[in-house]
Amino acid sequence: MKVILTNQGVIDIVNSLSKISQLKLPIKLSYAIAKTLQKLEDTYKPYDKEKTKIDVKYPGEGNAKGINWANEINELLLLTNEVDIDTIVFSDLEYDTEKYDVIPFCDVKALLFMIVQ
Repeated sequence: MKVILTNQGVIDIVNSLSKISQLKLPIKLSYAIAKTLQKLEDTYKPYDKEKTKIDVKYPGEGNAKGINWANEINELLLLTNEVDIDTIVFSDLEYDTEKYDVIPFCDVKALLFMIVQ
């Protein structure tokens, strides 16, 4: 399934899926997460290269980089990407919690874009 995500969305989801991917989960769920995470990490690479160019263009730390740096970073964060993700069905999230790890509620929201009926 193709989804549109901003660079900020990609960053947020990669961070959450990276944590989730460390959990012991049913193989079907774990595999879908791993494949989607890999695609999102590939999508992140051009963002990271462009961010590095902006950082070099505006030397300094934190607020010392200035408003132009902040504007360019914000513009970069808002750019969108079309990503072909693996999907899961809601029932994939219903599994034996005695056998597998529980996904923390704060990270479940990172899976919402992957769920189909």
